[in-house]
Amino acid sequence: MPEPHLPLPLSLQKRLDKVQLEGTFRSLPKPFTGVDFTSNDYLGLAHDGKNIKFTSSLEGSMGSRLLQGNLPQILDLEKEAALLFQSEATLWFSSGYQANLAVMSSIPQKGDIILFDQECHASLKDGMRLSLAHKFGYKHLDYFQLEKKLKLNRIKFPNAQLYVVSESLFSMSGKWSDPNILYALCEQNGAYLIYDEAHSTGVVGNNGGGWFHYHLPNKTALSITYTLGKAPGFAGAFVAGSQRLINYLINFARPFIYTTAPPNLMVEATRWVIHKMAMAEDRRLELQEKLAFFYAQFGKTVSAPISPIIPIPITGISECKEVAQQLQNQGFNVKAILPPTVLPGTERLRINITALHTYEELRNLAKALKPWWS
Repeated sequence: MPEPHLPLPLSLQKRLDKVQLEGTFRSLPKPFTGVDFTSNDYLGLAHDGKNIKFTSSLEGSMGSRLLQGNLPQILDLEKEAALLFQSEATLWFSSGYQANLAVMSSIPQKGDIILFDQECHASLKDGMRLSLAHKFGYKHLDYFQLEKKLKLNRIKFPNAQLYVVSESLFSMSGKWSDPNILYALCEQNGAYLIYDEAHSTGVVGNNGGGWFHYHLPNKTALSITYTLGKAPGFAGAFVAGSQRLINYLINFARPFIYTTAPPNLMVEATRWVIHKMAMAEDRRLELQEKLAFFYAQFGKTVSAPISPIIPIPITGISECKEVAQQLQNQGFNVKAILPPTVLPGTERLRINITALHTYEELRNLAKALKPWWS
């Protein structure tokens, strides 16, 4: 028999005890048999490939792409993704988290300035921590504050490169950013825009190509991340930009350099997924129709494109968990979103609507939510 494991260091045990005391302890959920309103599978594509027989074997890639893993199929896939996302070039990553980590840790340099929306995803913030740039948040979607900070930092650090970081659709607020304003502010202040399309990839735009080019079809940002783990129903991500940007990431982005390349089977499946997503216009329309129907249950008229993420504020950790449990008891898989994912005092339920929800399911959920809807 092996020896018993050593106890955790006291500092780590104290952290665990603290979150248990606060009611924010996390554990992996058990399978739920009710109606799921937690999934990011907005187009309902996640199960479409279950009966597809791919031709690739399970042969591994044998190394990073800078060594033995740069398969010709990956290069072809990146060219196809560049066409889809209206970009000169793309670089494939195993997840959106890894892609954002690569971008933010390698592009801003020591002495540069990063101005980021305070509700940006953890992957962007973690990448910023790895960079040596100065980092300043601006209030969520407060472009007046962003403009002031751009002008102030341009004066304060005249030789610094400025970067503005935003998501297209924010995962916790369910709100869209305004790429027109962001692009204009960057252009006026000599800044570069870094944009994350995680929750909008597949949901909006020509062939599901995202929010930025939906508004600015003839413009480009420095870097745009397109994630396949949400609406496309799969995994992986592409960073899109100029060929020079991609060359830079290949040379300096450590999460890319030191990661094993994807095997052929993953490449073939990814190609199938992006084709399926591009052709899913019927699902995009159906999603918008069902979102409009859901809001109509509360007497609200909302114009498209409507966010598939709907937060319901329930202040207080125990109160939010209790409401989520009540809804789960009624057969709705709805989760409480608690600190540190959101700030204390901003606890909420997060409802994710997908194209696969039936009108009856949406009507029943709306009825159950009415006591807390505002």
